[in-house]
Amino acid sequence: MAYINRGSAPVWLQSHYQFQIGTFWIGVLCGVIGALMTRVLAGCLILLFTRVWLVIRCVKGLQALDRKEAVSDPTIWIFS
Repeated sequence: MAYINRGSAPVWLQSHYQFQIGTFWIGVLCGVIGALMTRVLAGCLILLFTRVWLVIRCVKGLQALDRKEAVSDPTIWIFS
């Protein structure tokens, strides 16, 4: 949905769509790496970190959306 709607959205909302797209793909990448490494303890730690990271990014994005503000830097990997 973010890919479809980001072109026709207002500028402040486009940053949220870009943030969502980045969060999805980075989350998928970390999830796959963590799943592949579950045979060792590092995989479990990567999956735990990925879950915490996703929750924090979603909360920060929803807070900005509630204030009707653009995400400050939607391309950053850590937290905006």
